[in-house]
Formats: sequence, structure tokens, C-alpha cells
Amino acid sequence: MKKLIVVADWASDSLTCEEIHLAVEGFLKDPTGFSDISFVSSTPSTIHTAYLLRQVVEIEERFGRPQETIVFQNTDPRLQTKDGVEEAKGAEFIVLRLQSGLYVCGPNAGYDFSLIKDRIQVAYIYKDLDKGSQFRSRDLYSRVCAHLIDGLEKELDLEEVSSGIIPSMMTKHYIGHIDNYGNIK
Repeated sequence: MKKLIVVADWASDSLTCEEIHLAVEGFLKDPTGFSDISFVSSTPSTIHTAYLLRQVVEIEERFGRPQETIVFQNTDPRLQTKDGVEEAKGAEFIVLRLQSGLYVCGPNAGYDFSLIKDRIQVAYIYKDLDKGSQFRSRDLYSRVCAHLIDGLEKELDLEEVSSGIIPSMMTKHYIGHIDNYGNIK
């Protein structure tokens, strides 16, 4: 069975992580034995999430099984419009297949995917997953993750788009991460 790595600004909350685990498991065709899920906690910064996502992808492609891995990122500070916050609307949900075969998905907010843009083989939008719930990760996105784990990406209502929908690499200097030793990355 494929594994799921979640990089999210809510991943430090153990209850939320368990809700996501249970929701993904509930959408799987055969959830028997599904436990290969891990969580990486981000801040509500799309720059921080971009850095973490790049590191996870880099290590998975180098040492892991990228064709057997789904990475779901969920950092959407909803800064794109005032209307989005008022209507509980988030960024558009995208699914990316990287050149290594690894699938990465999540809301296309800010710079979340910018540091893996050079690795994208094909990009898709999943329309209408940007509204309808205060906790889309559990209520909507977990189903997409389960379908990708089950290899059912063709059953998803995906529309192929240009990777140009992802903002380009940042041109200024930013802090991507400060590790537990105080090292600034």
C-alpha cells in the first residue's frame, strides 16, 4: 500500500492529525492495515511550507519510494482575497505528478509549491474543492488522498493545467526554516 506524508500548518494538533488519518482510511477501498501516514508540522507561512515540502520531496525521491508515495500539503492562510476569508473559500486544490512519479496535492496558496515547480511533470486542478467546509482537509481533501493512494486518480474530476499557475521561485532572500538547533535555512 502507498504511504501518505502530510505537511500542514495544523499538523501539530494530534486530534486534527487523527481526524485526517481516520477520514483518509474511511475513503480507502481497503483500509485494512493502512497506517503508513506521517505528519510534518508547518507554520501558517507558505514560504515555510514550500521549504518543508521541497525537503520532503527531495529525501523521498533520493531515499524513498516516490512512485508509492503521496504528499499532501495544507497551508492556506487565505490571504489571496478578503472575500475568500469571509466566505470560507480557500485556494484552488491542485494535484501534481512529479517527474519521479510522486504525487503532491493541496491548496495552491502563496508559495506552497514554488520550490518543487521545476520537478512537475503534469499539473491538475480539482475544481470546487476550495469551498464548502471549514475543515476541507478532513471533509474533502482526505477523499482525494485516498483515491491517489488507491491508484484511482483517473476517477477524480481533474482538469490538466499549466504549471504556470504556481508562483515562480522567490527572488529575494527569505528564511525557509529554523531547525531545532537554531540553524537558519
